[in-house]
Amino acid sequence: DVSPEGPLVGQGLAYAGFAAVIWPSVPLVVPGRLVGLAYGVAFSIQNAGLASFPLIIAAIYADNNDKYIPSVEVFFVVVALVGVLVGIYLNFYDYYYIDSVLNRVHLTPVVVGDEGD
Repeated sequence: DVSPEGPLVGQGLAYAGFAAVIWPSVPLVVPGRLVGLAYGVAFSIQNAGLASFPLIIAAIYADNNDKYIPSVEVFFVVVALVGVLVGIYLNFYDYYYIDSVLNRVHLTPVVVGDEGD
């Protein structure tokens, strides 16, 4: 019998690290006049996930005789693998199509709403 606390703590730490990286990246890839909209869309997608994932997890848990491991943990691993694949794709896309905007060291501060006037 395996306790779910360890994997859940690891996933929480991974999510915190992801959030610390992804939110500051929004102004790097969106024009200044659309940053607010981009944050709104990203926040809406995040909230949709936060609302739907507990329902999905509860359904998986109930379908597997109220056992958390391995069924629910497999779901989390699949979601994590999808995230890794999307991250690899974003790095590929960034390097080949948008001139490494996401992987460049930005020495000048990004000013939100700066239209270059």
